[in-house]
Amino acid sequence: MGSDDKGPPATNGEDFKFRFKIGEDAPGDAVYDDPLTELVRSQLEALLDVVVLTRNGEEVRGLDGFRFMKHLDRQYHIHPEEQD
Repeated sequence: MGSDDKGPPATNGEDFKFRFKIGEDAPGDAVYDDPLTELVRSQLEALLDVVVLTRNGEEVRGLDGFRFMKHLDRQYHIHPEEQD
């Protein structure tokens, strides 16, 4: 590495499975202004696209929201189109 080096060599993405630019907005608009709420909402939305939740071996249908354990009185919607 010479004194002209400004970081690791360009890899054209070959050495990485995932690459994200810092500071870019995630695809789609945020539903909630609170970053923690939006993180949980978007993760649940993504997970429900690839898994089926079950209870006692039976599929749980109709999941549409979540609550934080500290604030059980507040309901948050998972899917943006269901937001009040």
